[in-house]
Amino acid sequence: MLNIIDSSTTNFLRSVNCRYPINGYIVSKTKLNDFKVICSPISEKLNRYSLDGDYIDSFDTVKDAKSKLGLSLCSISSAIRSGRTCNGFYWTRSNNPDKKIFVKTKISRKKIVVVEHLDTGEIETFDSINEASKKYKSVRYILNGRCNSPHNLKFNIKI
Repeated sequence: MLNIIDSSTTNFLRSVNCRYPINGYIVSKTKLNDFKVICSPISEKLNRYSLDGDYIDSFDTVKDAKSKLGLSLCSISSAIRSGRTCNGFYWTRSNNPDKKIFVKTKISRKKIVVVEHLDTGEIETFDSINEASKKYKSVRYILNGRCNSPHNLKFNIKI
């Protein structure tokens, strides 16, 4: 009898059905009874935090969290790995949860575009490059230096 440590028996059966090597061996369905799968559950608790980073509560498994909170199917595990949110919460794994976690704030990528009319002295301001390109079609190319500015206009960016 061979002992195989795996996170779930379904992973083991899936590997047998797809003929993936397990511990270096390809297991046939006829020899399936010779193996004993020992499940190794994750010992760390799943912690839920608000969008501000404040600790809310803990759960034993992802399945418990989804069933108790009635969450939709999004990947809490990938949210833990990437540091992103899932269903409006931050998630971590730890037996001793912090009362507050550091949350990265999004930096706005919008750049203010200032257009100066050299002949009249008039100044126009746009909240973004996209907004300025609605009136001046070539503004993206001008700001990137791929195109010359029209003679009576001067384009600047304020970050």
